[in-house]
This record gives sequence, structure tokens and C-alpha cells, in this order.
Amino acid sequence: MVARDQLTPKRSHTATRTTVLWVHRALRQQIVSNELAPGSQINQVQLAERFGTSRGPVREALRLLQQEGLVVATPNRRPSVAPVDPGAVDSTYAQRILLE
Repeated sequence: MVARDQLTPKRSHTATRTTVLWVHRALRQQIVSNELAPGSQINQVQLAERFGTSRGPVREALRLLQQEGLVVATPNRRPSVAPVDPGAVDSTYAQRILLE
């Protein structure tokens, strides 16, 4: 008898990782360009449908964005876009000016 998981085609790790990075890049761009406003909630199901993927890559992309400080995740709540700290923005621009 053939096991059920042998009948299901498996996605390669590379294909899954590529999807995660693609979703991450798209969400990051939307946050940076303010298409997703600071404080707005993020619905994983809607994002998965919009990107034509499952919730797994969306969850992983959100985890990466959380590590970058662009997304805030609270237990038992939807993730949201991190609020913008005006002091941090000023500091970042000051550093860029010094580097240029």
C-alpha cells in the first residue's frame, strides 16, 4: 500500500524559500512606500489569496519583517505594521547625510 504523503507532490525547499522572499520583498515595499500604513492590521488569509500562495510563506515573510522591525506581532492578535518613530527617522536621515 502506498502512503498518502507519497502521492502528494512536495514543493522543493528552494521553491518555498523563493516564495517567502518574494512575499517578503513585496510586503516590505508596501510598508516602506506607506501603502500599508503604520498601525494597520495585516490579514494573512487575504495576503495569501492576493499573492496566490498558502499562509505558510506569508507567515514566514511576516516573521522576517518582524525581525526587521517593520511588523509588530502580539500573541492572539493579527500582526500589524510597526508604528513610525519620528526620532528614529531623523536619526536615520542624519546618518545617511554623514555617510554621503
